[in-house]
Amino acid sequence: MNDDLGLSLELYRDTRTGDVFVRVPHEGAGCPIHLRFLDSAPGDPEGVLTYDVRTFLRLVATGVLESIPCHVICDS
Repeated sequence: MNDDLGLSLELYRDTRTGDVFVRVPHEGAGCPIHLRFLDSAPGDPEGVLTYDVRTFLRLVATGVLESIPCHVICDS
């Protein structure tokens, strides 16, 4: 039986390198955007890229970062 948990992850792929990132949740408008390399260890500060909102939006708009649709389904 599959349970749709309604969890969405924001995944992005760098079209130049092929690296895949998950967007780390943040609080408040205008906060920096943190992208964690999908294969990095939790707590590894070198596994996180930080962009200001303007730079992040420009990278998405120009196709450097490509959104990867993802929805979590739990198989129990």
